[in-house]
Amino acid sequence: MKCHQEKAAYLCSRQGILKTKDLEDAGIHRVAIAEMVKHGKLLKLSRGLYVDPAYPLSEESQLAQTAIKYPGAVFCLLTALQIHRITTQLPHEIWIAIQRHHSPPKQSYPPLRVFRTDSIADGFGIEQKTVDGVVQILVTDIHRTIAECFKYRNTELPESFAENLEAIDTTLLERGWKSAVASVKNPPPFDVT
Repeated sequence: MKCHQEKAAYLCSRQGILKTKDLEDAGIHRVAIAEMVKHGKLLKLSRGLYVDPAYPLSEESQLAQTAIKYPGAVFCLLTALQIHRITTQLPHEIWIAIQRHHSPPKQSYPPLRVFRTDSIADGFGIEQKTVDGVVQILVTDIHRTIAECFKYRNTELPESFAENLEAIDTTLLERGWKSAVASVKNPPPFDVT
C-alpha cells in the first residue's frame, strides 16, 4: 500500500488531477485506489478523477476536470470570456464546443452547455491555456470568443449577457471583430449598437 501511495503522490505532483487510467497505468489497481480514498490518501473529485488531498482546488478546477474527462472539448462563449477575464459574469454552466459527430459529454456537475460544430477541427482561433498550474485546456482565443458572442448574441447567449456587451471595452471588441472578419470579402463595418 505504501508503494501505491508513493506512486499516487508522485503522479499527483506532476499531473494534478488524475484519471483512474493514469493510476492503473502506474500499476495501482482499483482496489488500492478505493483504499487510498477510504484512508484519505487520495480525494475523489468525481467519477474517475482523483487528486492529492492537499491539492488546492480553485475556481478553475471544474474546467480542469471537464478538460480531462473530455479532451476534445473546447471552452467557448461565456466560459471563454471568463477564462480570458473579459467578463465578471460567472456562467452557471460550462460552455463547450465539440465536433459535430462526437457524442455529447455526460456530466451532472458542473452542468455543461454543449455546442456541436465542425469549425473546431481546423484549430483556428483555439489556444491552449494552463489551469490549476498543470492541466492544459483548449479554449477559443479572445478574437474568436468575441466574434462568436456577437454571432450568437440573439440566439444562444442569455439576455443579461447580450445587454451587457456594451460594458466590454469596445477597443477589444473591435480588434476581435476585425480578426473574425479578416477573411471575409467586404465585411460589414464594426458597430457596437
